[in-house]
Amino acid sequence: MNRERILLHGDVHANDPALRAIFAHASRTYAGERYQIWSLGDLVGRGPHPSRAWGTLMDMCPDVAIVGNHDWGLTGASGNVNVNAHRPNHLPHYSGPFNATDWEIILRHRRETELVKRTYWFNGQQMDGTIADYLDQLPVVAVPRTGIYLLHGGMEKAFEPPDKADKTLWHDLVWGYVKTEQHARQTVAAIHWLAQQQPKTPAVWRDHRATWQPPRLIVVAHTHRRRLYRHDVWESVHPETTYELSLTDCALVGVGSVGFSADLDDRNANYALLTLEDDRATIVYHSVPYNRHTVVQQMRDLRYPQTTINRLLLPSERVGVTADER
Repeated sequence: MNRERILLHGDVHANDPALRAIFAHASRTYAGERYQIWSLGDLVGRGPHPSRAWGTLMDMCPDVAIVGNHDWGLTGASGNVNVNAHRPNHLPHYSGPFNATDWEIILRHRRETELVKRTYWFNGQQMDGTIADYLDQLPVVAVPRTGIYLLHGGMEKAFEPPDKADKTLWHDLVWGYVKTEQHARQTVAAIHWLAQQQPKTPAVWRDHRATWQPPRLIVVAHTHRRRLYRHDVWESVHPETTYELSLTDCALVGVGSVGFSADLDDRNANYALLTLEDDRATIVYHSVPYNRHTVVQQMRDLRYPQTTINRLLLPSERVGVTADER
């Protein structure tokens, strides 16, 4: 029997203490065991430590990484446009896919990281560059094992097979949210179609050991919530509970968020541990406490928008927010 363990995480959002917390927790909980690290995008945006978080992730040498929408914002692959750019007497006013505070922080992260370089590994090659250089190389879809697909987002809108895999599809798989059973079914359909197409493009990375097969397991992030779709049912899941996954029938898992959890009663750092054994798998979700209020204070000291700081706080902890707004 072949057994393999994988640490799944996503949506770090420049929260370095949270990222360090999950790696420390995994090293204690799975001491003496070998596990791969698969990273599901949005390393940057929202939090106060873009360069430090990148350094922490690179020090752990992730085996697989894909791109998220905030990562695209930093590299310029997605972004808002200053509609007053040709009106010199007007203040900048941005319009586009990011809300105003997210875009403000992405521009800040661009400025803070543009001169920070380090050595990093990508596809087995050692490279030197900035975080933007690194993120710009990440694929939209990864196929690390036969029948297993990683993507940041999912197919939020109805999937209509295109003539070929194109920028519209990649945009949907990065930006779309998987929040409902219908979204999950549409995402499974899109990945099933993609497996049939077997595209050769930098937007898709496939491990040399993996063959193109229909999806058995799809792993997503982006919603910042722990979720599990199996047997055509969308389930909320609980930390420290083991869930069985049949790889003969496609399941879809949402790994939660390391840096900015949106689970109703949880602002801890979240990750999941996937165990693969032949045609079956199990997944355990972990919720790891860390010094969250120190990060909150750092963001206040650095004058981050209060609406973004509130994302790190439980509704009862928020200042200046009415009961209805919570």
